[in-house]
Amino acid sequence: MRFPWMLLLLVPAAFALEQNSREMVMDVVISSDIGIVPRAASGVIEDLEAAVSFLPLEDDRQGVSSLTASPDAVREGDILKFSWSQPSGTVSFRISAQVTRKNDPVKIRERVPFPLEGIPQEYLVYSKPSPNIDADDPDIIALASQLASGEDDAYAAVSRIAAWTEQNIEYSLNTLTAEASQPASWVLQQRQGVCDELTSLFIALVRAVGIPARYVSGLAYTNWEGKDGWGPHAWAEVYFPGYGWVEYDITYGQYGYVDATHIKLRESADSKEPSTAYRWKARNADIRTNKLEFQVAAQQAGGRTEDLVTLSAAPYAAAVGFGSAALIEASVQNTKDYYIAESFDISNTQGLGVDHNRRFLFLAPGEEKKAWWIVQVADDLDPSYQYTFPIIIFSSRNQTASTSISVSRGEPGFSAATMQKIIDEAEEEQVKAYSKSVSLECAVQKAEFYDDEQNMVSCLLRNKGNIFLEGMELCFESCQAVDLGISQEKRMNLTIADRAPGKKERRVTVRHAELFKASDVQYTVNDPPKISIAEVSVPAAVRYKDSYELSFLLGKESFSNPRNVKITLRQGSSVKRWASPELLDSEQIVIQGRAKDLRAGTNRILIEAAYQDKNGRMYAAEGEATMDLVDVTPWQRVKLFFNAVLGDITGAVV
Repeated sequence: MRFPWMLLLLVPAAFALEQNSREMVMDVVISSDIGIVPRAASGVIEDLEAAVSFLPLEDDRQGVSSLTASPDAVREGDILKFSWSQPSGTVSFRISAQVTRKNDPVKIRERVPFPLEGIPQEYLVYSKPSPNIDADDPDIIALASQLASGEDDAYAAVSRIAAWTEQNIEYSLNTLTAEASQPASWVLQQRQGVCDELTSLFIALVRAVGIPARYVSGLAYTNWEGKDGWGPHAWAEVYFPGYGWVEYDITYGQYGYVDATHIKLRESADSKEPSTAYRWKARNADIRTNKLEFQVAAQQAGGRTEDLVTLSAAPYAAAVGFGSAALIEASVQNTKDYYIAESFDISNTQGLGVDHNRRFLFLAPGEEKKAWWIVQVADDLDPSYQYTFPIIIFSSRNQTASTSISVSRGEPGFSAATMQKIIDEAEEEQVKAYSKSVSLECAVQKAEFYDDEQNMVSCLLRNKGNIFLEGMELCFESCQAVDLGISQEKRMNLTIADRAPGKKERRVTVRHAELFKASDVQYTVNDPPKISIAEVSVPAAVRYKDSYELSFLLGKESFSNPRNVKITLRQGSSVKRWASPELLDSEQIVIQGRAKDLRAGTNRILIEAAYQDKNGRMYAAEGEATMDLVDVTPWQRVKLFFNAVLGDITGAVV
């Protein structure tokens, strides 16, 4: 019996097409109103001023056109001042602008030495502690130093800090932080916060290692938790000597850039600075202020951002058993001549438990790296099906790669711990630079063999570098020491001692202080094929003119498949035969019989199975039952006699 196939569906990840745009043109409106509240009949506001510091800014990546204010306002730097004389009731103000935003990251092509030295005076204010960005907190200093320890590239150090912040601080609106922004030290202690607090902590960590960073307030598009539109947002800009300010949005996982839906409204040294300052002169009167309101309408999206990396995905094992863990590997190569910091996620797939931690890669020009996810196959799937699970890996820039795994009975099973060990070994290989100078190629002599046969794994180990490798540890089912000179190669045959039946995925590893290499081999261990004939069922008694049903279970009792299976059924004067090239699974057999094929009295029904293994060795099994042919008339006995005689000669029945 072959397994029916079942294709599992992806649960689509929602993201906005606008976030892929190279350029966005958006109409932006910022507004609010102010209520005049007399405390007495004679109460009056003589003069009122609202200084709004939230307005679209211009820089290398953001242009502003047709900025208007109602009522008329005076612009002083990056502040618009509205004023009213003797206002009453409610007054309002409105700022309108058209903003053109480019997704055009700063291209850092060379290493920026770290720690930074000779920072210009104008940037020093952004490297000092501030009320909410308390970079002088001892815990923040300790963590920042730990994250940047040993790094000599400022871009890499900042990217490490960004990745740690995103991966270890939970974004949550279900706390008091949604209304009252907390200091960075509080966020680090609580391990949660909203976008402004994640940004404050990131900036504090960056400042703690001497790198200037500033707080950016603005608007951005989101569809998080059912939202669909623009809302207030915060991100950071980090100063790199020779390149200027580089954007980091920790909440969105955008490092070294922000997408074109981001609208910058203010740059500041701290998140605690107010968006609007009010001054008024009054007698027996107060004012009631309201939050700023924002409206954004996208007018035009220009082009799609280019792909910066090549991205591919593949499973460690393409087929696994039910309840198994599986490992998905993404290979990423930077195709540009500048640094790229990129994050990657994995799709939801029905029937798979997925580790949703975002993976982060920092890539130098032309560099290739890998990322991994462990997924868990559900243990409540119907084992009579063979499943295919589609999987998509996608980047923060919405670049995607697809792969899949299949699940069925008989395939190898892996634990999550085994898959984690494979990840740890792959990361060890990436870290140990000399690994690139050594190759390890292994293959099994026989891809499939029986448990009473010998089999070997043949490995070729080459040293293509300039170091004499002494005391390497080569491990398969056991370990041995291996030496290998410069430009030398060595072939080794490793005996497979494991005789447990099943499909196997095994690794050969070579470990040394300078390197780590692994080579995976696949093989199948077969046990002797075994068929059982059980649960034979027939009526206890039948009459001459009756039909009856014979059923039995043809059981596959071995991992290996019995081949060239021949079934013989002997009942009375009747002999029937069937043949099958291979028994893939146990089968329930039902046969319709005629009582006239039997003999009067008690009949022994014999079921015989003859079969082979792949080497042609013969095996046999049998089962039996009894059934009585009763109430036979003399004339029926004559017919039964001739049926038996003719059946013995030709198999004919009258």
